[in-house]
Amino acid sequence: MYRELPPIVLALLAIGCGCACACESTPPARGPCSLTFDLLRTLRIEVVEAPEPVVAGTRLRVRGEGFIDDPQCFVADATLSGRVGDTELDASLALELLSSNELRTVVPEVVEGTFEGTLIVRFRSVDRSDDAFTARATVNLEMAASLAPSASWFEPREAYLEDRLIVEGSGFLDGLDEGSSQAVFDGTFVTADGDRVGVFEVAVPGELLRFDDRSGLAVPWSPHVAGVVPGAFDGTLTIRNEHADSTVREGAPLDVTIEQRETTLVGLTPGEVSLGQYLEVQGRGFIGAPRDREGSRHAATAIRLDGELIPCDGPLRECWTEAVRFEADLATGWSSGELLRYGVSTSSEGGELRSADFGIRQGFFVGSVTPLLSLGDDRREGVGLEEVTLTLGPVRQVVWVRFLPGFSESLEAFGLGAVEAEVRRRVIRRMQAIYCGPGDPDRCVNVEIRSEEPLDYIPIGFAMVDVGGPDPNGLGLLGYDGTVIRDVNNLRLWDHVGGDNALGGVDGSGYGGVFIESFLFYSEHPPFDDVPVAAPTPEPLFDTVFDPVRDREVVAGEYPAGADADRVAAIETAIHALSSLIADTAAHEFGHTLGLANPGLPDGPVHSLVDGEGCLMDAGDDRPFDERARLGGNPGARICDEDLAYLLHILPRD
Repeated sequence: MYRELPPIVLALLAIGCGCACACESTPPARGPCSLTFDLLRTLRIEVVEAPEPVVAGTRLRVRGEGFIDDPQCFVADATLSGRVGDTELDASLALELLSSNELRTVVPEVVEGTFEGTLIVRFRSVDRSDDAFTARATVNLEMAASLAPSASWFEPREAYLEDRLIVEGSGFLDGLDEGSSQAVFDGTFVTADGDRVGVFEVAVPGELLRFDDRSGLAVPWSPHVAGVVPGAFDGTLTIRNEHADSTVREGAPLDVTIEQRETTLVGLTPGEVSLGQYLEVQGRGFIGAPRDREGSRHAATAIRLDGELIPCDGPLRECWTEAVRFEADLATGWSSGELLRYGVSTSSEGGELRSADFGIRQGFFVGSVTPLLSLGDDRREGVGLEEVTLTLGPVRQVVWVRFLPGFSESLEAFGLGAVEAEVRRRVIRRMQAIYCGPGDPDRCVNVEIRSEEPLDYIPIGFAMVDVGGPDPNGLGLLGYDGTVIRDVNNLRLWDHVGGDNALGGVDGSGYGGVFIESFLFYSEHPPFDDVPVAAPTPEPLFDTVFDPVRDREVVAGEYPAGADADRVAAIETAIHALSSLIADTAAHEFGHTLGLANPGLPDGPVHSLVDGEGCLMDAGDDRPFDERARLGGNPGARICDEDLAYLLHILPRD
C-alpha cells in the first residue's frame, strides 16, 4: 500500500475509520436530471425494423433520437398496441438501449395475421410519475404463430471445418429469442483414406445472415458432422425450426455434397511477442467453438512447436546463447475457424518473470508450427509451417489508464467538462513521456501507456490505473496505490492501481486509484464544507490557473479556436495543469507497482530516501504544486538515479 500521506494520517489509518463523518469529505452536490430532460425533448422514433413474419421472440430494432440511458433519472419501457383483425393486442415490452439513436426490444406474443397499431416508447421519471416523455410510431407487421422453413439453394461445395455454409430459402429463425433454425445432415462421409462413415441426423444451429431477412442462413461446418479427417460428405441437408415454445417444423431435404479440406495453418502474427501478449495464429479449419466445449466430444485446436529454443540473457541483437531442443503443444483460445489466439502466460518461479511454456524471459524459437486438432478422443495434425522464427521480445509493461464515470462528473467542478477528450489525451501523453519520452532513448523504459483496454494482451498481462472523481476513502487523497506488497522486479504484470484492494489488505476499507476531485483542495475556496485529513495544502497558484474556468466553465466550441486569445490561453493553461497533475499522480502510484522506490530495500521506505530535484518517487511533501502541474517553467517530475537504473534493468527496450 503506498500513498502520499503525512505521519499523522498513517496513524489514523492504522486505527481504521470508525466514524463515517470523520473519514469522508463532502462531495459536490449532484445536479438534477435537467440535462436528461433537455435531451429527452428530442425523443422520436424514425423507423422500426424486424424480420417478417414476426413470431414470439422476434427482436424489433428501433431507430430514432433521444434514447437516453440514465437509470438514475428515468426508466424506459415500450408498448405494442393495436389489432390483428378483430383481436386486440396490447403487449408490454422491455427495452435494451444500444445508443442514443438505437434501441431494441422483443415481441413477447403474437396473433396470427396482420398487426396494425402503434409502438409507444416511454421514458418515465424515477421520482415523479407525472414527468414522462413519449414517442410513437405506426407499425404494420405480419405475424405468425410458427414458421415452416424452406431451403432452395446451398453453397459451397467444399469447406474447411467451421467455415460458414450459406443456405438460401425462407422462414428461417434468428437463433436468439425466437428459437433456432438447425441444419440437419444425413448421409455418408468418405475419408481421404477411403473409410466410410455414416452421418445420421446431426443438427447444427444456424443464424440469420441479416437481422431483418429470413431468406439467408449461415451454418458452420461443424466437426461433429463428420469428424476432423478430410474427405467428402454426400447426403441431404434439412432445415428444422425449433421455436422458443418448443414448436418444431421441418422443410424438405436438399441434396448436398461437401468436400472437407485439411486444417491448414498459414501464419503467425506478430513475429515478436512479449510476456502477456497474444500471438495470433491464422489459418483455416480450426475447431473449438463455444458450442463444442462441453460434453464428451469436446473440440479444441492446439499448436505444436518442434525445433530449437535460443534463450537470451541480454539484448536480442547480442544473443549468442547455445540453442536447446524444444517441443511443446500450446493450448490456444478459439476465435473462429480462421483465427486462434495463444497468450504468452507467465511464471515467477525463482524470482524472475519468464514464459510459463517456453521457460525463458526472452529469446527465439526456430522450427515448425503445426495445428493439432482434438475432438473427444480423436486427434489429427493439420498442415503446418516449416522454418518459422518466433521472437520472444523484452518484457513490455502495458498500462491501461481507465477513466471511470466519476472522472467525467468531477471534471465539471473544474469547468473543463467540454474538453474532457483533450484532458484524457494529454494525461496519456504525459504519463508516457515520464516513462519513455521522445528524443531521450537513454531514459526510455519499456512501458506503454494506453487509454483503451489492451485486447492484444491476456487479462493478467497488463496493469490498470483507475482515474476517478472523489476519493472513496473519504481522506482527500490525490492518489493511492492499489497493491499491498511492492512488486520488486515486476513479477506481476497485472497490478491494479484501483478497486478495493488497497487499504482492504489492512483494515478492509481502502480504495486505490487517482482521485481528481481531491485536487480541488489545492484551492483556497474549494467547493466542499469539510477538509479531510489527507487533503493537500491550498496553493494560491491553483486558483490563479483554475478560477477563470471554474467561474466561467468551458463550453463546446470555445477551445481551441472559438474564443478570444486570452480566453483560449486561460483554457489551455487549465488543461495543461490538470492533465499534468493527473499524469504525475498516476505515474507515481503506478511506480510503486514496479517496485519503486528503493527496490533494493523491499521492506524499506516506499519513497525516495533523500529529496531529489523533480524526482517522481519523492514523498508528497517534497513534490511542490508547480512541479506536479508543470507551471512557471517547471519541467515536471522525472524518474531519478537509482530508480531509473533499476527500471532500465527490468524493463529494457533492447
